[in-house]
Amino acid sequence: MHRLRRWRPRPRRRARRTLPLLSRLMLTAYLLTALALAGVVVLAGRTAASWSSEGRLLAGVPGRLPTRLSSLPYASLIQRTASAQGLDPVLVAAVVEVESGFNPLAVSPKGARGLMQIIAPTWQELNPASACRGDHPPPVREKGCIYDPAANLASGTRYLRSLLDRFAGDVVLALAAYNAGAEAVERVAPPGGSGAVLALAETRQYTEAVLNRWTRERVGLSYAQARALPRLLRAAWWLLAVDAAVLGMAFAVRPSWAGGTRG
Repeated sequence: MHRLRRWRPRPRRRARRTLPLLSRLMLTAYLLTALALAGVVVLAGRTAASWSSEGRLLAGVPGRLPTRLSSLPYASLIQRTASAQGLDPVLVAAVVEVESGFNPLAVSPKGARGLMQIIAPTWQELNPASACRGDHPPPVREKGCIYDPAANLASGTRYLRSLLDRFAGDVVLALAAYNAGAEAVERVAPPGGSGAVLALAETRQYTEAVLNRWTRERVGLSYAQARALPRLLRAAWWLLAVDAAVLGMAFAVRPSWAGGTRG
């Protein structure tokens, strides 16, 4: 005879606690936002690492031309002369592009000549022993002529370096002085007062053209966007901290949200 098995009721499965749909959606949104902000912090931090506390890429820091600029006319000369003066070669390349379009025989209506568009008085001041007076039409007449790319770049970078030193590293004022003259800039702009200089239409257009070419090649942003990077980075850090705090509180009280009690 078979023994009758004693019937025992099966234990009920404990109901699985889950967050309500709205709570899950909110937590997912916060998590995705936190991940996105973390990405912004990393990318903006890497870019801002090349910038000073004032949001300006340091013009007086020598480096190398990016690979994409190595095919520029006179790229090796620009690299060499910029390094000799402790300048960012990307900034020098931007000045050359705006000044002459890489044409070593360019002459402006005001008499500026060569790749970096140097006027005769400045050339003579920088090269007192040169046989070239810097006031003749092209082409090159002798070695070390104002139209000689190597000589012009050497003189132009020396002049730009002197302006950066004169204006305490302020690249905006230095570029404005390269265009309008140091004395003119000092008359209208107090130290750090680049706004007064940029109110001058021609100087503003020139300075903004150089700055935008420089920062787009160096960090892929316009100058205005690059200057805003530190503010963006600070805002991203604050939002990331808020998101992290909200997520931490949400997981801390999860059992009560799910309908249970903490135990």
